[in-house]
Amino acid sequence: MKPKLQLLTMLSYNEGSFNTFVSPTENIIISVSDDGSITIFSDFAYKILQKIKNAHNGIIFDISLKDINNFATCSQDRSIKTWIKGEKNDYILDKSINDVHEDDIHKIEFLKDNTIISGSKDTTIKIFNLVNTLILIFHLL
Repeated sequence: MKPKLQLLTMLSYNEGSFNTFVSPTENIIISVSDDGSITIFSDFAYKILQKIKNAHNGIIFDISLKDINNFATCSQDRSIKTWIKGEKNDYILDKSINDVHEDDIHKIEFLKDNTIISGSKDTTIKIFNLVNTLILIFHLL
């Protein structure tokens, strides 16, 4: 007998979700979208806590959490943006690093503290220190 999946709830909120992060330690779900927006939900009440419209000027492909107070996003607009939890417990733009790749950025990941790795359609992988400068560039064959 095949196991069956039971749908618990369905969240409808924007044009299309590209990637979603569920915090294992906090009660939030963060979803990035092809309409350039970011939506933050409570994972218990399934209500929208915050909607950041026009977070990017294009499809947001990926999200990575440094911790519950900081996350980064990457986009079709060739930018990496970092977001920080503000005084009102809402997320605000911390840094915007524009044109870091020559094409869409499809993958972003915090490595440690202030180091981010990104992968792009331009066939490069770049590692950045958000405090200092670019560390390494790898060209994919």
